[in-house]
Amino acid sequence: MPMTQEKRSETRKRHYQKNKEKLKEKSRLSRQENPEYLKEYNKKYIKTEAGKENCNKALHKYQHTEKGKRGLRKNELKHKQKYPERYKARYSLQNAVAQNKITHPDACEECGEFKIVEGHHSDYEKPLEVQWLCPDCHRALHKDLILA
Repeated sequence: MPMTQEKRSETRKRHYQKNKEKLKEKSRLSRQENPEYLKEYNKKYIKTEAGKENCNKALHKYQHTEKGKRGLRKNELKHKQKYPERYKARYSLQNAVAQNKITHPDACEECGEFKIVEGHHSDYEKPLEVQWLCPDCHRALHKDLILA
Protein backbone atom coordinates (compact mmCIF):
# COMPACT_ATOMS: atom_id res chain seq x y z
CA MET A 1 0.00 0.00 0.00
CA PRO A 2 1.52 3.40 -1.02
CA MET A 3 2.36 5.94 1.67
CA THR A 4 0.03 8.92 1.98
CA GLN A 5 1.40 12.44 1.75
CA GLU A 6 0.72 12.98 5.46
CA LYS A 7 2.53 9.78 6.43
CA ARG A 8 5.50 10.67 4.19
CA SER A 9 5.66 14.12 5.81
CA GLU A 10 5.65 12.63 9.31
CA THR A 11 8.39 10.15 8.35
CA ARG A 12 10.56 12.97 6.95
CA LYS A 13 10.09 15.05 10.11
CA ARG A 14 11.08 12.13 12.34
CA HIS A 15 14.11 11.38 10.16
CA TYR A 16 15.18 15.04 10.28
CA GLN A 17 14.77 15.26 14.07
CA LYS A 18 16.71 12.03 14.54
CA ASN A 19 19.58 13.07 12.22
CA LYS A 20 19.43 16.86 12.59
CA GLU A 21 23.11 17.49 13.36
CA LYS A 22 24.39 15.19 10.61
CA LEU A 23 22.05 16.74 8.04
CA LYS A 24 23.03 20.28 9.05
CA GLU A 25 26.72 19.42 8.73
CA LYS A 26 26.15 17.77 5.36
CA SER A 27 24.27 20.87 4.17
CA ARG A 28 27.01 23.21 5.46
CA LEU A 29 29.73 21.21 3.68
CA SER A 30 27.72 21.13 0.47
CA ARG A 31 27.36 24.94 0.56
CA GLN A 32 31.11 25.33 1.11
CA GLU A 33 32.04 22.91 -1.68
CA ASN A 34 29.59 24.31 -4.26
CA PRO A 35 29.32 28.07 -3.71
CA GLU A 36 28.64 28.79 -7.41
CA TYR A 37 25.81 26.26 -7.55
CA LEU A 38 24.28 27.78 -4.42
CA LYS A 39 24.58 31.29 -5.87
CA GLU A 40 22.78 30.23 -9.08
CA TYR A 41 20.14 28.31 -7.13
CA ASN A 42 19.42 31.35 -4.93
CA LYS A 43 19.17 33.66 -7.97
CA LYS A 44 16.52 31.39 -9.48
CA TYR A 45 14.70 30.88 -6.17
CA ILE A 46 14.42 34.61 -5.45
CA LYS A 47 12.63 35.08 -8.78
CA THR A 48 9.87 32.64 -7.79
CA GLU A 49 6.77 33.82 -5.90
CA ALA A 50 7.72 31.76 -2.82
CA GLY A 51 11.27 33.13 -2.98
CA LYS A 52 10.12 36.74 -3.21
CA GLU A 53 7.70 36.25 -0.34
CA ASN A 54 10.27 34.56 1.92
CA CYS A 55 12.97 37.09 1.03
CA ASN A 56 10.63 39.99 1.86
CA LYS A 57 9.61 38.39 5.17
CA ALA A 58 13.25 37.82 6.14
CA LEU A 59 14.22 41.36 5.15
CA HIS A 60 11.29 42.84 7.08
CA LYS A 61 12.20 40.79 10.16
CA TYR A 62 15.89 41.77 9.91
CA GLN A 63 15.11 45.48 9.47
CA HIS A 64 13.30 45.46 12.83
CA THR A 65 16.33 44.12 14.72
CA GLU A 66 18.89 46.50 16.23
CA LYS A 67 21.52 45.33 13.73
CA GLY A 68 19.08 45.84 10.86
CA LYS A 69 18.17 49.34 12.03
CA ARG A 70 21.85 50.26 12.29
CA GLY A 71 22.40 48.93 8.77
CA LEU A 72 19.50 50.97 7.42
CA ARG A 73 20.79 54.14 9.07
CA LYS A 74 24.30 53.47 7.75
CA ASN A 75 22.99 52.97 4.20
CA GLU A 76 20.81 56.08 4.42
CA LEU A 77 23.83 58.13 5.48
CA LYS A 78 25.94 56.73 2.63
CA HIS A 79 23.17 57.48 0.15
CA LYS A 80 22.77 61.00 1.54
CA GLN A 81 26.50 61.65 1.14
CA LYS A 82 26.66 60.13 -2.34
CA TYR A 83 23.55 61.94 -3.67
CA PRO A 84 23.13 65.19 -1.70
CA GLU A 85 20.97 66.75 -4.44
CA ARG A 86 18.42 63.93 -4.14
CA TYR A 87 18.31 64.31 -0.37
CA LYS A 88 17.81 68.08 -0.64
CA ALA A 89 15.02 67.65 -3.19
CA ARG A 90 13.20 65.05 -1.05
CA TYR A 91 13.61 67.15 2.10
CA SER A 92 12.34 70.30 0.34
CA LEU A 93 9.31 68.44 -1.00
CA GLN A 94 8.50 66.91 2.41
CA ASN A 95 8.67 70.35 4.02
CA ALA A 96 6.49 71.92 1.33
CA VAL A 97 3.85 69.21 1.79
CA ALA A 98 4.01 69.53 5.59
CA GLN A 99 3.58 73.33 5.33
CA ASN A 100 0.68 72.91 2.85
CA LYS A 101 2.56 74.74 0.10
CA ILE A 102 2.01 71.69 -2.10
CA THR A 103 -0.99 69.38 -1.94
CA HIS A 104 -0.39 65.68 -1.88
CA PRO A 105 -2.91 64.12 -4.33
CA ASP A 106 -4.86 60.93 -3.65
CA ALA A 107 -4.54 59.46 -7.15
CA CYS A 108 -1.63 58.39 -9.34
CA GLU A 109 -0.99 60.75 -12.27
CA GLU A 110 -0.06 57.82 -14.51
CA CYS A 111 -2.78 55.20 -13.95
CA GLY A 112 -5.37 57.31 -12.11
CA GLU A 113 -5.76 54.75 -9.29
CA PHE A 114 -6.62 56.08 -5.85
CA LYS A 115 -3.62 54.77 -3.93
CA ILE A 116 -0.83 56.09 -1.77
CA VAL A 117 1.33 58.16 -4.12
CA GLU A 118 5.02 59.06 -4.14
CA GLY A 119 6.67 62.11 -5.65
CA HIS A 120 9.00 61.39 -8.58
CA HIS A 121 11.65 64.01 -9.32
CA SER A 122 12.67 64.10 -12.97
CA ASP A 123 14.98 67.03 -12.17
CA TYR A 124 16.49 67.40 -8.69
CA GLU A 125 17.27 71.06 -9.41
CA LYS A 126 13.49 71.66 -9.30
CA PRO A 127 12.58 69.94 -6.03
CA LEU A 128 8.95 71.05 -5.95
CA GLU A 129 8.16 69.88 -9.49
CA VAL A 130 7.22 66.24 -9.10
CA GLN A 131 5.09 63.65 -10.77
CA TRP A 132 2.82 61.92 -8.25
CA LEU A 133 2.88 58.17 -8.88
CA CYS A 134 1.67 55.03 -7.13
CA PRO A 135 4.50 52.66 -6.12
CA ASP A 136 3.82 50.33 -9.08
CA CYS A 137 3.99 53.12 -11.67
CA HIS A 138 7.00 54.66 -9.90
CA ARG A 139 8.93 51.36 -10.03
CA ALA A 140 7.93 50.87 -13.67
CA LEU A 141 9.16 54.37 -14.54
CA HIS A 142 12.53 53.79 -12.87
CA LYS A 143 12.83 50.40 -14.58
CA ASP A 144 12.21 52.09 -17.94
CA LEU A 145 14.75 54.82 -17.11
CA ILE A 146 17.39 52.20 -16.26
CA LEU A 147 16.73 50.21 -19.44
CA ALA A 148 16.73 53.33 -21.63
